Amino acid sequence: MKRLIYLLYIVFFVLMAATFYTAFRVNDGLVEEHYYEKSKDYFNAREAEEAIGFRARLASRLARGKNMVNVELSCRKGPITGARVRLFAGSISTPEHDRAIELVESAPGRYSGMLELPLSGRWLLRADIESREVRTDRRWDVVVE
Repeated sequence: MKRLIYLLYIVFFVLMAATFYTAFRVNDGLVEEHYYEKSKDYFNAREAEEAIGFRARLASRLARGKNMVNVELSCRKGPITGARVRLFAGSISTPEHDRAIELVESAPGRYSGMLELPLSGRWLLRADIESREVRTDRRWDVVVE
């Protein structure tokens, strides 16, 4: 009986070590910053967006290298002007090339900025938007060739 218990201890520790090793090797980390704080007000923010008819559109095709990124913001009343838009770009395959830029208003409701994407593959783009009308974010999953 003691041998069986010792064997179970050994198997438990081997499996636990394998689990920690695997978790360390495949951990991609969290893409979302401050996810707990943002999740608390998620549904209230979505209701506020629906009330004003908020729309955000990524109006750019992205390729490897330097890209002019355009995000268009509007609501039922028309283009959203005077907003602060920060764009985060994160590579799905590696966090080494993650970057964030501030977009500037180039036309009413159109926010632009230069973004360099050094790798091809899947990228997550997240625009954090703060304006008089709404405070929210939008995400796009894009493939860069």
